[in-house]
Amino acid sequence: MAESVIVINFDVESEAYQAFSDLKRVSVNPDFVISQACILKNEEGRIIDKDYFDTGVESADDTRRGGLVGALIGVLGGPLGVIFCGSMGYLLGRTKDITDTEKNASLIEMVCQKIPEGSTAIVALAWEAESNSINSKVDRFSSQVSRFDAAEVEEEVEKARELQKQMEKEARQKMREEKKEAHRQKVEERRAKIKADFENRKAKFAKK
Repeated sequence: MAESVIVINFDVESEAYQAFSDLKRVSVNPDFVISQACILKNEEGRIIDKDYFDTGVESADDTRRGGLVGALIGVLGGPLGVIFCGSMGYLLGRTKDITDTEKNASLIEMVCQKIPEGSTAIVALAWEAESNSINSKVDRFSSQVSRFDAAEVEEEVEKARELQKQMEKEARQKMREEKKEAHRQKVEERRAKIKADFENRKAKFAKK
């Protein structure tokens, strides 16, 4: 089986944490290997990282910024995540043809769709001996399991990160331009005030 990014959405938040703990304990075994996993929650349209583990290293804190899942967290938790997750939820809630919406959506938008507002999900990078090896570990919970090709997700994440950098660059440029414009306006106001002051002085002098 190919490596997948697996999204497991839970109806009950506490069950997501229990399943996360269970998967962490058995993350490397003959049936499946979980390389990286995290718990994400959609809080008012913003994806928040709640917990994380990586079976390849000792320090989980540092790995949040590395690896495919870490990179995906960075995208989902950033401005693009707000755009993707918010717009996808809006479209799915209002369109009559959900099939077309899903078909035309990017993989990142599809991941967002699996984590609707208020819900909690586990996102993991995993290899499975069978196509549903991990399902048996979460079947006792009220959950839905979705799989995405890891290579395709990685490709989209790289493109999204580049787009995010461009957006941040444009935002900084806009802020600098607005600052310059505000500065120019203040200078013009000061210039007008100084000029008016001299005009008043000249007018008083002319009356003498």
